[in-house]
Amino acid sequence: MKMLIVVLLVGAVALCGALMASTPWLMPATEAFAVTVPSSARENPAIRQWRRSYCLGAVVLTVVGSLIALGSCTFLADADENAVAFLWLYCLAAALPLVGCFGLMLHYRRKVQALKASQGWHAAVQQSTAVIDEPEVPRPVSMWWNLLYVPLVLVTVGLVVFNYDKIPGQIPMHVGFDGTVTNYVPKTPLSAGFPVIMEVFLGVIFAFSLWTIRRSRKAVDPDRPQTSAYAYGLFAHAQGVFLLVMGLVITGACGVLMALSSFGAITMASAAIIVTLLTILACAGGVVLAVVYGQNGSRVFRRLEGTDAMPADNDEHWKLGVFYVNRDDPAVFVPERFGVGWTCNWGRPLAWGFLGGMVLLCVVLCWLCFAMG
Repeated sequence: MKMLIVVLLVGAVALCGALMASTPWLMPATEAFAVTVPSSARENPAIRQWRRSYCLGAVVLTVVGSLIALGSCTFLADADENAVAFLWLYCLAAALPLVGCFGLMLHYRRKVQALKASQGWHAAVQQSTAVIDEPEVPRPVSMWWNLLYVPLVLVTVGLVVFNYDKIPGQIPMHVGFDGTVTNYVPKTPLSAGFPVIMEVFLGVIFAFSLWTIRRSRKAVDPDRPQTSAYAYGLFAHAQGVFLLVMGLVITGACGVLMALSSFGAITMASAAIIVTLLTILACAGGVVLAVVYGQNGSRVFRRLEGTDAMPADNDEHWKLGVFYVNRDDPAVFVPERFGVGWTCNWGRPLAWGFLGGMVLLCVVLCWLCFAMG
């Protein structure tokens, strides 16, 4: 069991680092290290060299982070006594590729900005393209599919209700790395129903994430409106389907397995390992999907000939290359500038409202956890 946990912990860091290392090749041709450039610039020798240098640095950071994660696992033998040391070391290991790659991105972003200025790359006119929904353009998954979470929750409710008498007076809530339960809470309707609460919480998070894809501003290249709209449609549809499937699998696993472990149908250690394994597989699937489609579907038609034209340039709205702040843009959600997925327009008050709502949900969940104890 411990060996499997070590593999999962180290694999999570390596997987995150692999995605960060490949990010420059997953972005649209009109973006280089979060800077708008002509699509022809993807073959620029300097930018190509900077991508390789960034990748090398990211690989080094990932290897170091993975080794630190492996070292932190030496504390698993006495996890109770060394929990704090393990936590600090593993957090360092997980943060190293993320923070380090962000620093590398900022370094090469400054280089691309200097190259852009020296080459005189600028948009003479800020062009935009109106996207017309056409039947042949793929669309994100319908929100109605989120109703599939309802039967999952009902199954978990049934497991808790019909097996309530089998649940012991002290319900296991935390398990150590050696498989031993380290924390119990008294049996109450709240603690017995916690698997249902967790399932609803996760279902809301996944459903909201799918909603953001549907509400996001579409990424369309004014030079190639039809092909870029079709590529983005494929990308958004694939991401939505993947998010829905993985959300159902992980949410269902968390709720059902936690409920089963509460009355001894399976051990809590087994439930934790299965959920962790499913989460790692979901992350791996996300990486594969990113490599296949690229950000905004940029890899769907990646062999299109580049041009020297720059139909639009909104670099001034991207703070540090990753934070989009534009009060004049009505869109609340927009595609990422350096990464695969979507982010918020922090210039819109509604974006802060959504963030506050998510924080409030997390606070409520934490309060419920303390209330059970």
